[in-house]
Amino acid sequence: MMVPLITALRNLKPGGWIEQVELDVRVMSDDGTLPEDSLLAGWGPNFLGCGERSGRPLNTQTTMRAAIEKAGFTDVHEKLYKCPIGAWPKDPQLKDAGAINMEHWSSGLEGWAMWLLTKHGAPMPWSSDEVRVYVAKVRAELRNPKLHIYHYT
Repeated sequence: MMVPLITALRNLKPGGWIEQVELDVRVMSDDGTLPEDSLLAGWGPNFLGCGERSGRPLNTQTTMRAAIEKAGFTDVHEKLYKCPIGAWPKDPQLKDAGAINMEHWSSGLEGWAMWLLTKHGAPMPWSSDEVRVYVAKVRAELRNPKLHIYHYT
């Protein structure tokens, strides 16, 4: 992450600014609807581990502020948003965002998982078939309308 930030710093004039958005891979719930033993609850820790083993950490969302400051940026502002997964929120705007995010998650799961799990899965790399079965089970959990889940953005 540091190289793009240093490049941005070198290419900005004084007073210039950058904006960066990162998605947290952890799936959370504030109301207890996400069982601790669910695949979705384990999704984030699973992929954070894969990222570490691959040498490409996936915790950028939690480390970007420090990296931006280390690159020389000042007056850094950070705003975290709870981005719902699914159309469960009552607020119409969050309901729409959650529905869109559900499509994003549902369509992206296999692409996100295949390389990381077949190369850096634990305790050993997974087979492609194992990843497809896992993704199908995660998709089934995602479709549960009783889950009030989100990730940070």
